[in-house]
Amino acid sequence: MKNIILLAIGFLVLQFSEPSLVSQAVAACSDDPQQGVNWEGCRKRNLMLSGVDLRDANLQKTNFTSTDMRDSEFDNADFRKAAVHR
Repeated sequence: MKNIILLAIGFLVLQFSEPSLVSQAVAACSDDPQQGVNWEGCRKRNLMLSGVDLRDANLQKTNFTSTDMRDSEFDNADFRKAAVHR
């Protein structure tokens, strides 16, 4: 019974929480490269991503070491703490 009550309280807290906190997307590392993709913390090494649309993408802490991203679009993409080498 105690677990049911705690679960109900959790749902109420989520329902009345700040919308931006509730709607944050979880990184989906297997998603195809596309506008707005969330690859936060993903490993995207040694890939051919030339000419892709990554506008508005969340690329924080993503490892792009030796990835080809020539001619791609990155307007408003978030590269904070991303590894972009070679």
